[in-house]
Amino acid sequence: MRFLLLLSDEPEIIVGETNVTVGSWNGNALTLRCVAKGEPPAKFQWFKPDGQQLTSNVFTIKDGSTVTIQTIAPGDYGKYKCRANNTAGFIEHHITVNQWGK
Repeated sequence: MRFLLLLSDEPEIIVGETNVTVGSWNGNALTLRCVAKGEPPAKFQWFKPDGQQLTSNVFTIKDGSTVTIQTIAPGDYGKYKCRANNTAGFIEHHITVNQWGK
């Protein structure tokens, strides 16, 4: 008889590789980055400051995800949320986008 032991670790944000605060001028495009370790590897979701999920311009990178946003309207600034989840659990990380030149 064989047994297979599967270990799971819920995701943990790697702060040194993940944005915390960024700034932008109106009309700029900027890319937010979120990196997490965990087993199995995490899947990522992005949310705007108003809670709406972002599904376009979202890309997978090694151990993480990026999203490219346009800062045009006041609602494009504020706290974006990156959610990393796997079968062991999830973690959320907020990235604040500040408006420059205000």
